[in-house]
Amino acid sequence: MRQHGSGDFSALPSPFPQNPSPRPRRGTLPPLAGLPPAAEETGRRGRATQNAAGRTCPPYLSGAGDFLLHSPFPKGGCCKIHLLALIVLFCASALHAAVLVQELVSWTLADGGVGSFSVNGHNVDGDRMYICLDGNGVSQIVRIDDLAGTPVRTQLVSAAQWLAASGKTSIGTSSGFGIVGDYLQMAEPATDEIWRYNLTNGALFRYCDNATIRAVSGKATLQFVANSQPEPSNGQQVVYDSVSRNMYLVTGSNLVSVLVTAVQLSNLYGDAFVANCMTYDTQGNLYWGHNGSDSLYLRTSNGVLQIALASNAIYAATAVSNVGFSAICYAPDNKFYFMDSVSSSILSFDPHAPNPAATLQVLITEDELTNSIAGPPAYNISGLSWFGTGMGLTFNNEYGGGVYRIVPEPAGLIFAALFSVRRVRRVQPGRR
Repeated sequence: MRQHGSGDFSALPSPFPQNPSPRPRRGTLPPLAGLPPAAEETGRRGRATQNAAGRTCPPYLSGAGDFLLHSPFPKGGCCKIHLLALIVLFCASALHAAVLVQELVSWTLADGGVGSFSVNGHNVDGDRMYICLDGNGVSQIVRIDDLAGTPVRTQLVSAAQWLAASGKTSIGTSSGFGIVGDYLQMAEPATDEIWRYNLTNGALFRYCDNATIRAVSGKATLQFVANSQPEPSNGQQVVYDSVSRNMYLVTGSNLVSVLVTAVQLSNLYGDAFVANCMTYDTQGNLYWGHNGSDSLYLRTSNGVLQIALASNAIYAATAVSNVGFSAICYAPDNKFYFMDSVSSSILSFDPHAPNPAATLQVLITEDELTNSIAGPPAYNISGLSWFGTGMGLTFNNEYGGGVYRIVPEPAGLIFAALFSVRRVRRVQPGRR
């Protein structure tokens, strides 16, 4: 298990290209009669507009904070620490605790040595992980056991099995991947269908087919852009179709109904687009991002549509006046975590607090992500999930990456992480 500390690792060589091209979107959104023109097309990857001024330092790394990161002590020696510097250090630590980034599953282990995959979705179940690998004619689903020890790879669905069942060579899941009893369930955008894999006997089958959803939508085609993870207890799952621009609720085998209409979405924020991520909390509220208004929205359990987190709060946290939602996760600590592909940072907030915006904070910055996964992460992260009990988040890096875990460092290590820049700490597999 590889482990890195926070800091500036810019002197280390990167094995990945510095400016990878974003993966092409799977089509464009057709015009929809009766709705206002879209401010922006938000396809499967969401918006990834870069800040015209280049990388912007977050507020906690500007001014005195910048001084602390690069050189916490006056030139004369460590005994001459100013009281102001100590106060700023304390505040900076409170605003943004240091983190470790651990590589849980390497790309080599995930793809079995073939070398032509991208990680296109993952789900953590205890000490094991299910990964969807998309690659030219060799797409498959694998299971990784013993994440905390010596990970072992087992292929569940081969490329041949997927091709025979679906007629497709490509496979994907993004956020719509989860365990439902004895099944692995996924909302799959190459077929625009919901599939199940029987974990006991290996059977792969359609749970909700394309024709059934089209019959409800009234459209000739479908295009899955966003979907929730399936509900573990009953398999209920929400998918957003960019052709009809409706959200659909799947409650059983080929049982589909409209959950939120395009008109309702348009009335909420001016168009009917949804970023490529959505999820439920434990109270039955459905959350999703909108890359036109740069805000998060929700549908309450009783059907009310409202804003969950406004753009101005996100702008203040990232110091970038643009947002691109590419992944979202509701974690056991009752917080939401989401990836912003514009600032290239992962943020968290408490949606149930009296003032959710006041709880918003940056979990990991662009520099920390780039330095730890050895490549620009702006387009790369499309999946977030929880691993362990309060141990951190995992995320998949689609461009030649594996699956990683973000872990806040113990308080005693915050100072070391801030001051020991250009430092990489490696931990052998199975060790903490």
